[in-house]
Amino acid sequence: MNKYLIKIKCDKQGLAEILAAAIDSEANIEIDYEAIKDKKPIVVRENVDVPPPLTIAPEFDCSYKHPTKKEAKTSVKKISGWELYKILVDNFPSNSHEQVSFKTGQAFDLQNIHGFNGTRNSISAHLSRMAAVGITKRTGGNPHHGGYTYVLNGRKNKKDFTRLISRYENIAKAKERQRSKDQNRWYNLGLLQKEMSQ
Repeated sequence: MNKYLIKIKCDKQGLAEILAAAIDSEANIEIDYEAIKDKKPIVVRENVDVPPPLTIAPEFDCSYKHPTKKEAKTSVKKISGWELYKILVDNFPSNSHEQVSFKTGQAFDLQNIHGFNGTRNSISAHLSRMAAVGITKRTGGNPHHGGYTYVLNGRKNKKDFTRLISRYENIAKAKERQRSKDQNRWYNLGLLQKEMSQ
Protein backbone atom coordinates (compact mmCIF):
# COMPACT_ATOMS: atom_id res chain seq x y z
CA MET A 1 0.00 0.00 0.00
CA ASN A 2 1.37 3.42 -0.94
CA LYS A 3 1.25 6.31 1.49
CA TYR A 4 0.74 9.88 0.36
CA LEU A 5 1.16 13.14 2.22
CA ILE A 6 -1.55 15.49 1.03
CA LYS A 7 -2.42 19.02 2.07
CA ILE A 8 -6.08 19.83 1.53
CA LYS A 9 -7.67 23.26 1.54
CA CYS A 10 -11.43 23.04 1.29
CA ASP A 11 -14.63 23.82 3.10
CA LYS A 12 -16.49 21.38 5.39
CA GLN A 13 -18.66 20.02 2.61
CA GLY A 14 -15.65 19.26 0.43
CA LEU A 15 -13.90 17.55 3.35
CA ALA A 16 -17.01 15.44 4.00
CA GLU A 17 -17.02 14.40 0.34
CA ILE A 18 -13.34 13.41 0.43
CA LEU A 19 -13.76 11.41 3.66
CA ALA A 20 -16.84 9.64 2.28
CA ALA A 21 -14.91 8.71 -0.86
CA ALA A 22 -12.07 7.38 1.30
CA ILE A 23 -14.51 5.31 3.39
CA ASP A 24 -16.08 3.83 0.24
CA SER A 25 -12.64 2.86 -1.09
CA GLU A 26 -11.64 1.42 2.31
CA ALA A 27 -8.59 3.68 2.53
CA ASN A 28 -6.79 4.16 5.84
CA ILE A 29 -6.65 7.80 6.88
CA GLU A 30 -3.84 8.71 9.27
CA ILE A 31 -3.35 12.16 10.73
CA ASP A 32 0.14 13.32 11.75
CA TYR A 33 -0.72 15.40 14.80
CA GLU A 34 2.91 16.27 15.53
CA ALA A 35 3.35 17.86 12.10
CA ILE A 36 0.21 19.89 12.74
CA LYS A 37 1.47 21.03 16.17
CA ASP A 38 4.92 21.95 14.84
CA LYS A 39 3.45 23.58 11.73
CA LYS A 40 6.06 21.93 9.55
CA PRO A 41 6.04 23.08 5.95
CA ILE A 42 4.79 20.58 3.42
CA VAL A 43 6.95 20.21 0.34
CA VAL A 44 5.09 19.88 -2.93
CA ARG A 45 7.10 18.34 -5.74
CA GLU A 46 7.42 20.48 -8.81
CA ASN A 47 6.80 18.28 -11.85
CA VAL A 48 3.58 16.69 -10.68
CA ASP A 49 0.30 17.28 -12.48
CA VAL A 50 -2.12 18.51 -9.86
CA PRO A 51 -5.75 18.99 -10.84
CA PRO A 52 -7.19 22.41 -10.12
CA PRO A 53 -8.87 22.72 -6.71
CA LEU A 54 -12.62 22.48 -6.44
CA THR A 55 -14.16 25.90 -6.26
CA ILE A 56 -17.71 24.86 -5.36
CA ALA A 57 -18.34 21.61 -3.57
CA PRO A 58 -21.30 19.71 -5.01
CA GLU A 59 -24.18 18.74 -2.75
CA PHE A 60 -23.25 15.50 -1.04
CA ASP A 61 -25.26 13.38 1.34
CA CYS A 62 -22.90 12.15 4.06
CA SER A 63 -25.42 9.91 5.81
CA TYR A 64 -24.71 6.19 5.42
CA LYS A 65 -27.48 4.13 3.92
CA HIS A 66 -27.53 0.37 4.07
CA PRO A 67 -27.92 -1.20 0.65
CA THR A 68 -31.43 -2.44 0.09
CA LYS A 69 -31.87 -6.17 0.27
CA LYS A 70 -34.31 -7.79 -2.06
CA GLU A 71 -36.53 -9.98 0.01
CA ALA A 72 -37.50 -13.16 -1.70
CA LYS A 73 -41.26 -13.35 -1.53
CA THR A 74 -42.15 -16.89 -0.65
CA SER A 75 -45.72 -17.98 -0.41
CA VAL A 76 -46.07 -19.09 3.18
CA LYS A 77 -49.01 -21.41 3.48
CA LYS A 78 -49.77 -22.00 7.13
CA ILE A 79 -51.61 -25.15 8.02
CA SER A 80 -54.84 -25.17 9.99
CA GLY A 81 -55.87 -27.92 12.37
CA TRP A 82 -58.52 -29.19 9.97
CA GLU A 83 -56.07 -29.38 7.04
CA LEU A 84 -53.58 -31.30 9.20
CA TYR A 85 -56.35 -33.65 10.32
CA LYS A 86 -57.38 -34.35 6.70
CA ILE A 87 -53.74 -35.16 5.81
CA LEU A 88 -53.48 -37.51 8.80
CA VAL A 89 -56.75 -39.29 7.97
CA ASP A 90 -55.61 -39.84 4.36
CA ASN A 91 -52.19 -41.19 5.37
CA PHE A 92 -52.93 -43.01 8.63
CA PRO A 93 -56.37 -44.61 8.26
CA SER A 94 -57.90 -46.07 11.37
CA ASN A 95 -60.71 -48.56 11.43
CA SER A 96 -62.26 -50.59 14.21
CA HIS A 97 -59.70 -53.41 13.86
CA GLU A 98 -56.41 -51.58 13.45
CA GLN A 99 -55.10 -48.20 14.50
CA VAL A 100 -52.02 -46.86 12.70
CA SER A 101 -49.75 -44.77 14.92
CA PHE A 102 -47.68 -41.80 13.76
CA LYS A 103 -45.18 -39.41 15.31
CA THR A 104 -45.09 -35.63 15.33
CA GLY A 105 -42.09 -35.69 13.00
CA GLN A 106 -44.01 -37.77 10.45
CA ALA A 107 -46.93 -35.30 10.57
CA PHE A 108 -44.46 -32.45 10.02
CA ASP A 109 -42.94 -34.20 6.99
CA LEU A 110 -46.39 -34.91 5.52
CA GLN A 111 -47.54 -31.31 5.77
CA ASN A 112 -44.35 -30.24 3.92
CA ILE A 113 -45.07 -32.78 1.18
CA HIS A 114 -48.60 -31.39 0.80
CA GLY A 115 -47.25 -27.85 0.27
CA PHE A 116 -47.73 -26.33 3.71
CA ASN A 117 -45.04 -24.42 5.55
CA GLY A 118 -45.82 -24.98 9.23
CA THR A 119 -43.16 -25.30 11.91
CA ARG A 120 -42.59 -28.34 14.10
CA ASN A 121 -43.97 -26.40 17.04
CA SER A 122 -47.20 -25.54 15.22
CA ILE A 123 -47.71 -29.18 14.19
CA SER A 124 -47.03 -30.30 17.76
CA ALA A 125 -49.51 -27.69 19.07
CA HIS A 126 -52.23 -28.84 16.65
CA LEU A 127 -51.70 -32.48 17.70
CA SER A 128 -51.73 -31.57 21.40
CA ARG A 129 -55.03 -29.72 21.00
CA MET A 130 -56.50 -32.67 19.09
CA ALA A 131 -55.35 -35.06 21.83
CA ALA A 132 -56.82 -32.85 24.56
CA VAL A 133 -60.33 -33.10 23.07
CA GLY A 134 -60.17 -36.74 21.95
CA ILE A 135 -59.65 -36.38 18.19
CA THR A 136 -56.29 -38.11 18.54
CA LYS A 137 -54.83 -40.13 21.38
CA ARG A 138 -51.26 -39.84 22.61
CA THR A 139 -49.83 -43.34 23.00
CA GLY A 140 -46.22 -42.60 23.93
CA GLY A 141 -43.07 -41.28 22.36
CA ASN A 142 -40.54 -38.66 23.29
CA PRO A 143 -40.46 -35.02 22.20
CA HIS A 144 -36.69 -35.25 21.58
CA HIS A 145 -36.77 -38.32 19.32
CA GLY A 146 -39.29 -37.73 16.53
CA GLY A 147 -42.02 -36.46 18.82
CA TYR A 148 -44.90 -38.07 20.64
CA THR A 149 -46.75 -41.01 19.11
CA TYR A 150 -50.45 -40.56 18.29
CA VAL A 151 -53.33 -42.57 16.87
CA LEU A 152 -56.56 -41.20 15.37
CA ASN A 153 -59.80 -41.78 17.26
CA GLY A 154 -62.13 -42.50 14.35
CA ARG A 155 -63.11 -40.16 11.54
CA LYS A 156 -64.66 -36.76 12.13
CA ASN A 157 -66.37 -34.44 9.67
CA LYS A 158 -65.50 -30.75 9.64
CA LYS A 159 -68.48 -29.78 11.80
CA ASP A 160 -67.59 -32.26 14.55
CA PHE A 161 -63.92 -31.33 14.33
CA THR A 162 -64.68 -27.62 14.72
CA ARG A 163 -67.03 -28.28 17.63
CA LEU A 164 -64.39 -30.34 19.45
CA ILE A 165 -61.59 -27.82 18.85
CA SER A 166 -63.81 -24.99 20.14
CA ARG A 167 -64.37 -27.17 23.23
CA TYR A 168 -60.59 -27.19 23.70
CA GLU A 169 -60.55 -23.40 23.66
CA ASN A 170 -63.27 -23.35 26.33
CA ILE A 171 -61.26 -25.84 28.44
CA ALA A 172 -58.14 -23.68 28.10
CA LYS A 173 -60.08 -20.56 29.13
CA ALA A 174 -61.56 -22.38 32.12
CA LYS A 175 -58.07 -23.52 33.21
CA GLU A 176 -56.78 -19.97 32.89
CA ARG A 177 -59.69 -18.63 34.98
CA GLN A 178 -59.03 -21.28 37.64
CA ARG A 179 -55.30 -20.47 37.66
CA SER A 180 -56.09 -16.78 38.06
CA LYS A 181 -58.56 -17.56 40.84
CA ASP A 182 -55.96 -19.70 42.64
CA GLN A 183 -53.37 -16.95 42.43
CA ASN A 184 -55.73 -14.25 43.65
CA ARG A 185 -57.25 -16.38 46.41
CA TRP A 186 -54.45 -15.68 48.89
CA TYR A 187 -55.00 -11.94 48.68
CA ASN A 188 -58.49 -12.29 50.12
CA LEU A 189 -58.02 -12.31 53.90
CA GLY A 190 -61.46 -13.80 54.54
CA LEU A 191 -60.74 -16.84 52.34
CA LEU A 192 -57.30 -17.22 53.91
CA GLN A 193 -58.73 -17.26 57.45
CA LYS A 194 -61.46 -19.67 56.35
CA GLU A 195 -58.89 -22.09 54.91
CA MET A 196 -56.67 -21.77 57.98
CA SER A 197 -59.55 -22.67 60.29
CA GLN A 198 -60.40 -25.86 58.39
